[in-house]
Amino acid sequence: MVKNEQVLQKTSRGWRARVLTGLGLSYAQLGYIDSIRVIFQTFCGPFWGMLADRYNRKWILVIGAGMWGLWTSVCGLTTNYWQLLVVRVIACIGLGCLYPSAFSMLADSFGPKQRGRALGTI
Repeated sequence: MVKNEQVLQKTSRGWRARVLTGLGLSYAQLGYIDSIRVIFQTFCGPFWGMLADRYNRKWILVIGAGMWGLWTSVCGLTTNYWQLLVVRVIACIGLGCLYPSAFSMLADSFGPKQRGRALGTI
């Protein structure tokens, strides 16, 4: 178990180092990008939740996850901080759909007795 955590930490440091050196970013700029991700994911969640309540939850999840995956891939094509920031914001609008859609689908799929365990496994 410890070996897997060490590999994960080395891998995590590896991609961060490549992003920092490749785009010439500071740790503060990388922190701003991550903070923007949390903010946009948080504020877009209720919007996606409203859509998931009104329309087919499966398709809302597919659209949001597809948007997130597509724009996260585009992050690899950015060449400077501002491009990465803007593309990451767009990606996080799609990322905001995952929690409301997935939790509502689990609530529909599991009864009250199993629901807590199902939500806990996520």
